[in-house]
Amino acid sequence: MRSSKAHRRGVHPIRGMFLVSLTFFLLALPGVHTGDPGGGFPPVCREGAFQVYYGTLHAHTYFSDGERFPAEAFVYARDKAGLDFFAVTDHMEQLYYGRGGSEWSRLRQLARDVTEPGVFVGIAGYEWGNGYKGPIPYGHCNLFEFEDLLDIAKTVTLDGFYRELVRARGSLAKFNHPNYKAWTNNWNEMEYHAEADRKMALIRVEFPDLEEPVFRMALDKGWHLAPVSSQDNHHADWGTKN
Repeated sequence: MRSSKAHRRGVHPIRGMFLVSLTFFLLALPGVHTGDPGGGFPPVCREGAFQVYYGTLHAHTYFSDGERFPAEAFVYARDKAGLDFFAVTDHMEQLYYGRGGSEWSRLRQLARDVTEPGVFVGIAGYEWGNGYKGPIPYGHCNLFEFEDLLDIAKTVTLDGFYRELVRARGSLAKFNHPNYKAWTNNWNEMEYHAEADRKMALIRVEFPDLEEPVFRMALDKGWHLAPVSSQDNHHADWGTKN
């Protein structure tokens, strides 16, 4: 296990927590090119302009279908796994129906409490999963640093989810575990939604055969997304799971 201090220098809330992913996100923005040195395209950034941070953006706890409490997860990710940033993303449906949504407020406060500028960033998130009652399981999405839970009654369809996502006050969102070979988990074959494109910034690309084709499809449809590999952890080994 490498020293946690070795890769934490200069970690700041918001500015640092998605830096690795945002580097890739730049590649998807209109007018930004990399190309090879002889191709005539300027580099995305100068050498040394960015700092690399290490973390994971998908984890569950006792607040939904995982193990232990979020406070334990944040401490484990920081002290045992040596992460620079860590997001707890319990299922929205269970947060919504559990204790009147109070657990979401608790999670947001825990993330703020554990955040230490220059050392570690705790991120509060949740995973939308079609409201449990949706007629078609489109796929799941993580939402990070939103003020409130989305209205579950209005998010049982993909269009409804996108409308609520655009309306809500929050940071950004991520497409989770896409699957090219299934009729589910591809969000209507990545049908483009211009307003939601402003909030949907990430997509998991961990298994090339299943997920990379969906990522490419999304780019072809017009989405501006960064690929990210991340755990979908339901056990008490946040950041150390192989």
